[in-house]
Amino acid sequence: MDKENNKKTENKGKKKKKISREKWIKIIAMSMIIIFLSGVFATVIGALISRFFPQTSNGSNIIEYGADDFLMLAKEYEDKLKTDPTNKEYMLNLIQIYEQLAYQSKNQGDNAKANEYFAITISYAEDLKSANPDMSTSADYIIAGLKAESGNLDEAEQILIGIVNKNIDPINSRLAYAEFLIYKRNDKTKAEEQLQIALNNAQTESEKEYINKMITEYNLK
Repeated sequence: MDKENNKKTENKGKKKKKISREKWIKIIAMSMIIIFLSGVFATVIGALISRFFPQTSNGSNIIEYGADDFLMLAKEYEDKLKTDPTNKEYMLNLIQIYEQLAYQSKNQGDNAKANEYFAITISYAEDLKSANPDMSTSADYIIAGLKAESGNLDEAEQILIGIVNKNIDPINSRLAYAEFLIYKRNDKTKAEEQLQIALNNAQTESEKEYINKMITEYNLK
C-alpha cells in the first residue's frame, strides 16, 4: 500500500512534457503541405491552427469569414506586423488568412484572383523564413505547398527536394515529397521510392505503421 502511495506521489510530482511552440508550428507546416497537395480544404487542420490563427468573436474558426472580413483581418495583422516585423504569429496568421482568400476565389472560379492571393501568401511565408531562420524548413514546407497549389510544380518540387537533401527530417520530408509525387506528378514509382526510404528511417512502430498504411492506400505494393 505504501509503495502504491509513493508511486502516486512521484507521478504527481512529474511535469507533463509540453510540445514547444516551434514543434507545433512544424506540425502545422506539415499539415498544410499535405492538405495543399492532396487537394483537401484547409479546415481539416482547424484543430491545430486554432492555437495560432485568429478566430471570430464567438471563438469559431476563421473559415466562416467572408472575403471582406478576411481582408479587414489581414489589414489588422499587417498593421501589427509594421510594429513587430519578425513576429511569427502575425506572419502565420497572414499566411492562413490569404490562403483562405485564395481558396475562396478558386472555389468561385476566379483563378486569377486565387493566384494573386497565393502569391501574397507565398510572400509572407518567405518573409517568415527570412525573419526567423529557425523556421526555415517549416516555411519551405508551406511555400512548396502553396506553389504546388498555384500550379508552379517545378518550383515546388525543387523546394521539396532541397528539404529532402538537407536530411534534417528524413521521414517527414520524404512523406511530403511522396505526397507531391502522387497528387501533383502522378508518379507512383518515385513516390514508392521515397516512402521506402522513409520506412527505412522510421524509428518507432507507429511511424512504420503510418508509412505502410500510405503504401497500401496508394496501391504501391
